[in-house]
Formats: sequence, structure tokens, C-alpha cells
Amino acid sequence: MVSDASAGGMEGWDMLKDYSKTDLCTPGAIDQDHLPHVLHYCQRYLLGKFVIGKHRIPPNFLSCEEKLFTIPPPDLGERFNFAIEPDQVVDKKLAHPPSIARNHAFMVCHLLPYLNEAAIYWKDHHCEGKTRNKEETLTFYKSMQIDASFLQ
Repeated sequence: MVSDASAGGMEGWDMLKDYSKTDLCTPGAIDQDHLPHVLHYCQRYLLGKFVIGKHRIPPNFLSCEEKLFTIPPPDLGERFNFAIEPDQVVDKKLAHPPSIARNHAFMVCHLLPYLNEAAIYWKDHHCEGKTRNKEETLTFYKSMQIDASFLQ
């Protein structure tokens, strides 16, 4: 089981330690025997401008009209060792130590596609005769651009 990205050896994060940061965000790259059996989704996970938290999911996420989450790129864990808090007047950089950044990358890169997959299934079974919005453009930021100064 994995849950708290900063839990270290108290959870199953060590199962992922031998995989590259890109593998963490590439579906199928991690051997099934090395995947945690449970993603205990009780925290908030942020890396770059990708964030997911259970209280952030729009109440109408399972609807015909709502967009799907923007999927992070496979190199998310390579690109960023920080997060930018959403809903701020001015972007604030939240630094992550390397192991914590890896864990956030894994959770963001798995939870967002899983949530989209569940929403697509729901839309396919409940939106007969209606338009099914399957645009992967839902984020929690006005812009997904990251100021160049944050990358230095």
C-alpha cells in the first residue's frame, strides 16, 4: 500500500525505487509484481502544475458534460522536483526532496488516468443520446505554463 508520499519505508514506496522517473509515469513500464496493491488515496499529490486531491474532484466529475483531467507527460518526474500550489494569487514553488518528488509523480501519473478511465466508463454507460465530453483539459490552474525562473 502507498499513500503518504513522505512516508518513506513505512509504506510500499520501496517497491518502486529501482524504476526510473519516466517509468513511474509510463503505463505498463512497471512490472505488475512491483506495483503496490493499494493506492490509498487520502492525501493531496502535486508535481509541477499537476495536482490531484480527493476534495478537488469537481462534484459533477461523473457527468456527461464535465471534462476529463489533463494527463501528465511521461517525463513529469524528470521535469520537476517541485510543485506549484493551485489557487494562489502568485505562483508559489513548493520544493520536494527527490524521493518525495518520485512518489508524487507516481501518484499523479496513476490517479489522474484511473479517474479518467472511471469517468469514461460512466459516460459510456450513462450518457446515451447526450454528448460525452472526453476532452482531457481539466486542471486546477488558469494556465499550465510554469515561469522559467522556477526551472532554474
